[in-house]
Amino acid sequence: IMDTLASLALATETPAPELLLRHPHKKDEYIISRKMLKFILLHAVYQLFVLLILTCLGERFIPEWADLTPGSEDYYTDSTTGITVQTRFSPYGNGRQYVISGRSFLIGGGDDYSPYIASCGYSRHMTVVFEVFMQVFNFVNARKLHDEFNIFEGITRSPLFIVIVIVIIILQFILGMFGNRVLNVFRDGTNGAQWGIAIAFGFGEWIVGVLIKLIPEKAFPQLGQSKQDPIKNPSKVLGIKRSLEHRSNTIRNSVNVGGDHKNSISNKISPQ
Repeated sequence: IMDTLASLALATETPAPELLLRHPHKKDEYIISRKMLKFILLHAVYQLFVLLILTCLGERFIPEWADLTPGSEDYYTDSTTGITVQTRFSPYGNGRQYVISGRSFLIGGGDDYSPYIASCGYSRHMTVVFEVFMQVFNFVNARKLHDEFNIFEGITRSPLFIVIVIVIIILQFILGMFGNRVLNVFRDGTNGAQWGIAIAFGFGEWIVGVLIKLIPEKAFPQLGQSKQDPIKNPSKVLGIKRSLEHRSNTIRNSVNVGGDHKNSISNKISPQ
């Protein structure tokens, strides 16, 4: 949904008149420029940071309904020990404040939420991780390629872009709320506070986008080669060699023809 519709939205946006004022790109320019590398790396770092925070520490701050009364599906009884545990709240806070960890296994090893999935379904914790649609905010950043701070400039020129963004948001909401076991999300979706956390981290993409534009491009390496040295390219060296041989043969043949012609003339005018 994100990649396909986002690329469609960017592709259907009408070009700005300012594009005609830019110099054309050279055929030997870098495919990935320093500006592109800066954008890709730093946004990837932010997204990885958010996912790690939500996945590894989500049970410490993602809220759960405090007045919720766990139903029968929120308890798990171990068939071996006979011990029954509730699978809705984490032990952090007051014990009825945050979502239970949805990681399948403990960070240090051993089972975490995985034994509960069959009887209790997938966790609300990982559903929140699924709903952090940072790409929606980030592809709005991608509308501008030359570090322009106003990423919304000219957005009204493409009504289809706006329509696709709305469709993405609606689909994300439907999948997160009603995906259930089909999409490995929690049976009741997420509450307002959890949606707020997901949107806040997504909004952070715009803040990070502004900060990234303040970093000079020269701080990043240039990937690839803009021009190739013919001496380091075997195919070009072979081509040059053949070209030189061809020219040498042409000159040699011309000299031979000229010599033969000269001898012919000398023979004709020489006395018998």
